[in-house]
Amino acid sequence: LVRELRTGTGSVGTRLGIVAAIGALCLVNTASLQQVLWFGSRCGMRAKVGLSAAVYHKMMRLELGSVASWSSSAVSNLVAIALARLELSAMFFCFTWGTPLCLVMCATLAGVRIGVAALPGIAFLVALLLAQRAFGWRTGRLRARVARATDARVKLMQDVLLGATSLKIHAWEGALERRLRALRAVEHADIKAALYTLTTLEAAIFFAPGVATFCSLLTHRYALPDEPLEVEDGFAVLSIFAILVKQLNIFPRALKALDEQRVSFQRVERFLRLPELRLAGDG
Repeated sequence: LVRELRTGTGSVGTRLGIVAAIGALCLVNTASLQQVLWFGSRCGMRAKVGLSAAVYHKMMRLELGSVASWSSSAVSNLVAIALARLELSAMFFCFTWGTPLCLVMCATLAGVRIGVAALPGIAFLVALLLAQRAFGWRTGRLRARVARATDARVKLMQDVLLGATSLKIHAWEGALERRLRALRAVEHADIKAALYTLTTLEAAIFFAPGVATFCSLLTHRYALPDEPLEVEDGFAVLSIFAILVKQLNIFPRALKALDEQRVSFQRVERFLRLPELRLAGDG
């Protein structure tokens, strides 16, 4: 389309046909993505409902010592937050393998357009992809620390509500406030670090296509000076790299959801492995 507009070749019908084809492909892409996200959300909801029932059944059969270590508020926090991550991770799971596949396809298309000059831009995007993976692991570790800090704070507040009378009699309000502030400070610091990590990755996505295109075109200018570079080639390379913007923008979220899913599964598994009461009907 750019070539026909630049050179003045082709009829108006051909140009309108190209535009209509692009619009149809965008519509198909949107509809397909909606179906994939709906299917993932449905699978995640089923897993959430099943594990919620398992947690409720386990809570009814816990030993007295296990009940003391897991208050009702902590269990509610487990169901409301940890299990909610399953639905989100299932919805974004397809992007964990779809983004590397899209990167390979776009690298092939860029190589067809400008040859080996596409390698610097692809290398920049691959480096950004690896950095996203490393930061994704860091976000998962921070999420695990936030979960532990939240559980400790919720359990403390549960104990405070149960022993409010003793707290007032002994005038422990000041000590309680200092302890709560310390727990909240740890939790706030971990949440802040996780948000900083995620926003840094998302900010890097916006300038990635432009930087990758600049690196590739600059390499073509000095490494392949004898090969002509048309305007449509530059637009094509920019468009190919821009296709990766949406994928690379969602990829950190997908990795973050996958790491949080792993942490949530570990917490649920640890709860389901707690000792149970032996009832009369048990073999």
